[in-house]
Amino acid sequence: MNDGPRIEKLRREHAVDLFDCGQEALNRFLARYAFQHQQAEASQTYVGLVDDDVVGFYTLVVALVEYDDAPRRFAKAVSLGNPEWKAVHARGFSQRKRDQ
Repeated sequence: MNDGPRIEKLRREHAVDLFDCGQEALNRFLARYAFQHQQAEASQTYVGLVDDDVVGFYTLVVALVEYDDAPRRFAKAVSLGNPEWKAVHARGFSQRKRDQ
């Protein structure tokens, strides 16, 4: 049954080993590290699914620097966005992005 495309939080059951965005580092991150990092609460990964096929993913990583610990030159402009990883299956395109 085809329920259409959907986004789900990464679970152990998702077939991430079959995902290929054309960039080995992103494929490896999803297959080997994304779920481990999620379990350790270091990041959260969401997968795009069509039927049960993983066709993309998005990982959020929280970064925090205490204002008093920031280097003096950054003290007035400390802005840490959420670093993120994005990839789409090679049938489409792939991209890595880091917001600052």
